Amino acid sequence: MRRAIRWELTPEAGVHLLSEDQREAAHSDYLMREILTRLPVRFRLRAQLAQDGDPTHDSTARWPADREWIDMGTVEMTAPDTERETGGDILVMDPMRLTPGIEPSDDPILHVRSAAYSVSVAQRT
Repeated sequence: MRRAIRWELTPEAGVHLLSEDQREAAHSDYLMREILTRLPVRFRLRAQLAQDGDPTHDSTARWPADREWIDMGTVEMTAPDTERETGGDILVMDPMRLTPGIEPSDDPILHVRSAAYSVSVAQRT
């Protein structure tokens, strides 16, 4: 059985937004620096289940609010991984690097992002 889902990672500590002034003053590497000061951090991983007719070709199109959510577990970050990105073990949040049994949606942005992330990896390695 195939079923479309959308993933959501929510920080257990809650969402904290910066003001516009804080964002403008923040270092370009703010997110990475900030999360390291908060370790360990935990995120709740959930999946929203699509129903027939829910759009899958546009990640910005919202699904109706009554769609079922499934709790998939917790992701915990305890320390930086200082061994990654050496010898071909490259960390990249490429949405097309999928576990067997999971297929991409028909959203064309996935393929564009994959190419952009390849450029990013090449520039930093």
